[in-house]
Amino acid sequence: MIEVIYLVTKRHFATACPTATCLSRPTALQFPHMAAHGGEPNRRRLVAVLILLPALILLGFALRVHNLDAFSFWTDEGLTPERSGYAIGQILRNEILIQGVVTTDTHPPLYYLIIHVTRQLFGTSDFAFRYPSVLFGVLLIPLMYQLARRMPSPNPSLREGDQTPALSGRGHPAPSPKGRGLGRGHLAPSPLGRGLGRGSSAGLIIALLAAVNPLQIYYSQEARMYTLLVLLVTAMSYTLWRALGAMHFPKCVAPSGTPRRGGEVQPTSESGSHLWRRFLLYSVLAALAVYTHYTAAFLIAAQAFFWGWILWRAGMRRLILGAAVVAALVAIPLIPYTIPRLLTGAEANYYAVSPLTMLLDVVRFFHLGLTVDFAQPLIRVLNLLAFGLLLLGLWAVGSAQQRPSPNPSRREGDQTPSPPGRGLGRGRPAPSPSGRGLGRGLLPRLFLLTWLLSPVLGLMLGSLLFKPMYQGVRHIMAASPAFLLLLGFGVWAIWNWLPRSWREPRPEPDEELTGWTAWVAEAPRANPLALIPLSLLLIGAAVALVNLYTDPAYVKDDFRAIIRFIETRAGDRDVIVYNNAVLLPLHDHYRRRPDIAVTALPAYPQVATGREPELAALAAEFDRVWFITDPPADGRDDDRLIQGWLDANLIEALNRIFPARTTVARVIGYATPTDGLSTTAVNGEWDGLPALTGAAFDPELALPTLWVDLVWEGQPPPAAAVLVFSLTDPAGVEQFREAQQLLRDDAYPWDTAAPNRLSYALPLPPGLPPGTYTLAVAPDGGDPLALGPVTIAPTTAWPIPPEQLFPEELMARGRPVAVGGQPPAGGLALAAVIPWDDSVIAGNNLPLTVYWRAGDAGADLRDMRYLLEVVGTDGAVLRAQEARPGAAWLDAAPPGALLREIVALYYRPETPPGRYRLRWTLLDGDAPIGEPVWAGEIAVEAPEAAPAPGEAGP
Repeated sequence: MIEVIYLVTKRHFATACPTATCLSRPTALQFPHMAAHGGEPNRRRLVAVLILLPALILLGFALRVHNLDAFSFWTDEGLTPERSGYAIGQILRNEILIQGVVTTDTHPPLYYLIIHVTRQLFGTSDFAFRYPSVLFGVLLIPLMYQLARRMPSPNPSLREGDQTPALSGRGHPAPSPKGRGLGRGHLAPSPLGRGLGRGSSAGLIIALLAAVNPLQIYYSQEARMYTLLVLLVTAMSYTLWRALGAMHFPKCVAPSGTPRRGGEVQPTSESGSHLWRRFLLYSVLAALAVYTHYTAAFLIAAQAFFWGWILWRAGMRRLILGAAVVAALVAIPLIPYTIPRLLTGAEANYYAVSPLTMLLDVVRFFHLGLTVDFAQPLIRVLNLLAFGLLLLGLWAVGSAQQRPSPNPSRREGDQTPSPPGRGLGRGRPAPSPSGRGLGRGLLPRLFLLTWLLSPVLGLMLGSLLFKPMYQGVRHIMAASPAFLLLLGFGVWAIWNWLPRSWREPRPEPDEELTGWTAWVAEAPRANPLALIPLSLLLIGAAVALVNLYTDPAYVKDDFRAIIRFIETRAGDRDVIVYNNAVLLPLHDHYRRRPDIAVTALPAYPQVATGREPELAALAAEFDRVWFITDPPADGRDDDRLIQGWLDANLIEALNRIFPARTTVARVIGYATPTDGLSTTAVNGEWDGLPALTGAAFDPELALPTLWVDLVWEGQPPPAAAVLVFSLTDPAGVEQFREAQQLLRDDAYPWDTAAPNRLSYALPLPPGLPPGTYTLAVAPDGGDPLALGPVTIAPTTAWPIPPEQLFPEELMARGRPVAVGGQPPAGGLALAAVIPWDDSVIAGNNLPLTVYWRAGDAGADLRDMRYLLEVVGTDGAVLRAQEARPGAAWLDAAPPGALLREIVALYYRPETPPGRYRLRWTLLDGDAPIGEPVWAGEIAVEAPEAAPAPGEAGP
């Protein structure tokens, strides 16, 4: 394939400039991409890149997709499912519906249009919404490799003659004196490894940094537009650099008589067409970037100066004016959403920060992301290292371009050799094709500095002129690729720094070397000290990624857990109230129970007064109010007036805090004074506790949680008093036990002169066999007091299937087993087997939670039993036991019902250690029904040896 590329390139070169005196063969001087590969194409370099680059892409994909849906959407992510589900016209208008009010989203529409399409392909799960961000982040890796490969190789230690190939009189690369090795006209070997050219090696270093960068991975796991923005600005910057490179590395040398303007070489018509195409591609990418995130405009405005310089030097000066007109036309649709926003007051969650803080964020967050403690000494050292590499990379990226060439026909500032026999003498330099202005060493530095700082400086200027515009590192994400480039070039510069003795050419062997001998002879000389900063960068990335995947302190706001917690405990006459109406779209995304009412107070966009009539109406209509305390970011309830009314007028029954980073994720459950439950008089007296005089609960339960209200009178109980609730089945077997504090906290306002009504939530295990149970309560260690019967309905009476409320436990893994010749619809399915531990010590019981699923026609359980066998790896049955599925007193299972039971599996002391599988067989009497099912695997450990007589125990 390399040979084909060479021939195509040679043909293109021969026809690109028929009126000019062109070199008859492409060289590294004329084609920087060939210089990056060491001059002539090299198959080994290509093979090495084709192995390493896909490996880095796969690494980046694995890191980005790992635990992709482990964390909940946070507030902003909750808007993505909402807005992407609108009609295309509504998405283009930047509209979003909050509590029935149409408002304007602050982000442009491109990302939501993409998600509008991908949700049709991938679905609407958390994984599906975040997966496009993963793809954008993965695509950045090869793009960064290509951009780094195209940049000037920062090789400050190259000896003279190694930076560019020497040219013979006919324009060919001067051959080595012996035809092989590192002669005067050959490039220095790759400092990164055998078989890699300098540009490819630098590209692989930077691709590695992009693959493991914690910030890029963090936002690749978020259903937002930031990785798309980074990908687009990197693509348009790459396009701009190609255009700049074409100005600095022209294909042809103009002969005498070619029209010149101010000493510049006029491009041919074909080079002009290339420039046109690159400018058009850049314009498209820039428009897409602006329609992804407004901060891209700062980078585009800065890079417009480069384009102006390019077009001016190329003689396309009219195109500058045309480009300005096109840019204005592209921006017109965004004016109604941007200009009014600039002229309004400060927005929610935008704060005035010092310029120094923003500059520090460039190094801190671009380097290690958002999942480290920046106050730790190790993290500070790593950030100082990153800053030093940043400065070194900035110096190195252009220094190699400023070194003089030993070729007599090329001196400092020359871009092309003197054409033989034409006006310029052997020692006289040809004019620079770029003419006056930007030098070759300054250009890459200015290019990368502009990319790195323009988003930051743009936000600084906007904050100074209008209002605070900085909300965190995600608003300067467009600059992060430039940081990675400079960081990689800094490592590259150290790797290329060689002692003088290492830079001498190696002696030519007397005979031609082949195979491994040739490979060793061509092994590159590199500075191993570069492994130290590279390893430290990777260690820092590893620390940040481990924190991201495992440390609860860095999880996102867990609203998914809040909603699931409420839906597994709320009754059918409960209401959920959000203090922040912007969270309503997030609730709609995670909502599973349609029977629970949901609202927000204060109603959007009203300001809270604490006297909202909706509060009293909710207290009168519902039994319980679930209040999510996250306040509105726009300050509509800064004084917590809504929560103050609920505290003053309702009974707090539950208060739970969930993991969060940007807010306090708290849910408070309130019981209304008249919760619809009739109180039954009871008489419970225990030493040291107030008297229990009343109890109220729903005697017929078709929900996963049983709420019990107890009425206490007398002196307050001790702070550590614990109550134990239990449910006993018709056979007298206790099926449920739950311990709870009598008082939720010490701050409860206990009234010694009046009854005190307290609410307790008893989350029942899903699949509890349907039937009538006896509810009892007792203090810890005291005699139980029966409160009355409770009829548990089958799970088919729940508002939604239990698998949706308890997905982690109840994902069906079995298959239906027919009963007595009936079809599977009339049988049972082994839905799940969940051991209470992964291993057991011989001589102990290991409980198993077993779930059965009844078929569509139900199941007759009177003659049905199951056989549970423990089978060793050799197929021998260790032990077997039989029981009725579900419960011994249960005669039938309703259609589709889930049945739960606890199975105690005893392992005798003489059980040999090892792994054992569980085999389940349904029986009709003594006859097996269907095929056995293998479900569950247990590791048995040997018991600890007892000390011998006379020996001291441990």
